[in-house]
Amino acid sequence: SKKKVYSIDIGLASSIDPFFSKNIGAKLENMILLELIKSQKIVYYHSNNYECDFIIVENERICEAVQVCTDIRNTETTNREVRGLVNACKGYGLKRGIIINLYDEKSYNLEDIEIIIMPAYKYLLSLMDEVLNE
Repeated sequence: SKKKVYSIDIGLASSIDPFFSKNIGAKLENMILLELIKSQKIVYYHSNNYECDFIIVENERICEAVQVCTDIRNTETTNREVRGLVNACKGYGLKRGIIINLYDEKSYNLEDIEIIIMPAYKYLLSLMDEVLNE
């Protein structure tokens, strides 16, 4: 199976790997993972014909499927991210999934799954809010 590698230090990874330093999408995905870990989330990767970046487990229950990309405005990117998200949501019995991106915000239903598209800063603030309200 395909393995994903993340860095605990995005600056160090950027200085070592020229590809990583230029890939905003990889940096954004890495940053979201680091913040999920700081928020004490248990995080997995989903791959079953399509991939979903993060499957989040709380209280021994899968509670969220998350995709991360820089620009959801590109049709090819949108289709890929939504396919992976819907596949994961259906596979785990989730009614909604989140696509984190740089700018856009909207939501819609597809195949009985609520697709929530939100900017990274709002998702990160929601994680911080959860930690502060525990």
